[in-house]
Amino acid sequence: MTALNRVKELQKQLVSLGMDVLYTDNLIDIYYITGIPLSLGKLFITPKKVTLVVDARYFEACQKKAACEVVLLDQTGYAAFLKKLLRKQTFVFGFDGASLTFDHLETFKKLLKKHTKGQVKDKNFSAP
Repeated sequence: MTALNRVKELQKQLVSLGMDVLYTDNLIDIYYITGIPLSLGKLFITPKKVTLVVDARYFEACQKKAACEVVLLDQTGYAAFLKKLLRKQTFVFGFDGASLTFDHLETFKKLLKKHTKGQVKDKNFSAP
């Protein structure tokens, strides 16, 4: 199965599970989906789009190689991306409970809540 087919399958599952986005910072998952090896990154998959968030070390190279949107992990770019992502009144994000620690999940939820006036809900998602 190609990376594009894997993404399309994940996007279908998001819709059927009522999720707005699937979030991962698992570097193996990011490589599996994007084909780009990283030492730090975040991947957001929505029903219509894929966004890779990387720091300045990888930004230019990922813009050239990635077949998805690339956002710079800095205060301005990442905050603007999250605000755009969190437009809905109730926002449901999926995560892989096998790879995301509880502490990191709680930190990420606080970050999301900081950028929305609505409600943030999470669902454990394990890819098939």
